[in-house]
Amino acid sequence: MSKRIVFILVLSLLAVVGCNKATRGLSPDGYANQGTKVASESAALSPYEQKEKLEDTGKELIEELDVDNWTPTADFMSALSEHFAELDEDAFYAFEEWSEDIEDQLLNVKKRDSKLTLRVTYALSKLQKGRFVEEDGEFVFKEGGLNLQVITYVDGKKVTITMTNGLESKEYEVYSEHWKASNDWDKRYYDGEGYSEWDETVSIKIPAWINIEIKEGLATRVNWKANFSFRDSDGNGKIELEKDAADISTELKFADYSITEYEKYSSSKGVGHVKAGSAISRGLKTLVSAGAEGDIEIDGSMEDSYKGTLPKNVKCAVDVLGKVQAKGTLDYEKVMYVSEKLDRYATEKEAEKYARELEKSIDVAIYYDRKSGRQAWFGVEPVYNDRNGWNYTPVIRFADDSSYGLGEFFNQDDFQSLLAAMNDWAEDVAYYFGAY
Repeated sequence: MSKRIVFILVLSLLAVVGCNKATRGLSPDGYANQGTKVASESAALSPYEQKEKLEDTGKELIEELDVDNWTPTADFMSALSEHFAELDEDAFYAFEEWSEDIEDQLLNVKKRDSKLTLRVTYALSKLQKGRFVEEDGEFVFKEGGLNLQVITYVDGKKVTITMTNGLESKEYEVYSEHWKASNDWDKRYYDGEGYSEWDETVSIKIPAWINIEIKEGLATRVNWKANFSFRDSDGNGKIELEKDAADISTELKFADYSITEYEKYSSSKGVGHVKAGSAISRGLKTLVSAGAEGDIEIDGSMEDSYKGTLPKNVKCAVDVLGKVQAKGTLDYEKVMYVSEKLDRYATEKEAEKYARELEKSIDVAIYYDRKSGRQAWFGVEPVYNDRNGWNYTPVIRFADDSSYGLGEFFNQDDFQSLLAAMNDWAEDVAYYFGAY
């Protein structure tokens, strides 16, 4: 792992996009008081006031992500990766032996004449527990204990990487390919031997949770935990996307930051439903919280592989520092339908009609300070020119009855100070990496 790879963890603070608790994320519906009602005349902010609000909030977020806040952790992770890179290849021989033993534990192979039965079960319980301890520049595996550890030394300080997990579920089948006649394929090979009949099953045991902790001495530098819950809807012992459901939540902590995410998946009649949420915090301060929810059609099966179609509809919400909120819905099917209806040779009346329908299908609004009343929202206007006929252009409508083109409002001149702050932050990041 290089410094740049470590930095991806930090950049993920800016990339999280969609529970009501701020530390778990935001409901895809946003805040209950922020409905479809437009802000009153007395409460409406002008486009200029909203530009200032967006700029100030953006600059505050960038300040919370200042390089000095996370470089100590990045320095540590970089030093750890460099230490591993400096070790000779033979130093990791114990890991190779350990992994080969695991393969033997995971795989169950039976051969009889021209038939092969292959069973693979992935389970953390099959991992041999113990400690990989660095001694004189070489790792030695010592069996025993209830977890798996790697103990090394960086700049004279002890570094301990520990993986623990919760109880496992029963065994669930995730893939199978049962006996078929040899004319279904050319002869298959396994370990250099050919077989005309093949039976293969891949299964998994799902842990209730997994936790990975990296400590320098007694101080925890990085901690990641994931919780898993799977529901076999028909009790057939198989994981099938078109039938079953699952909940997953994760939390990553490093420096003074924490990133939490959750995802709930369920399905019915070939339609998968996903609800997700996330939050980024620094100390006790929530920087960004988000939520998303949507449906997607599922084609295929466990045996024939799955293929997801384009989403049916999407709903999402985001809150930045409690100062700027955005939420909206996208009726994807309606958007596609209306878009196909657009005719470059349509009449002006028809073009305006389809523009209104398209705008209703993409309902995205901006609010401030968690107060009620939408201050701005996404709009669509028909445009015409002699060469291309009718088309649409995105606009932003404001509560004071004004409107601007999307590019007209978000221009470099009016958001100069925010762009400057972003540029300064990028230069600090570049300097940090250049210093090495």
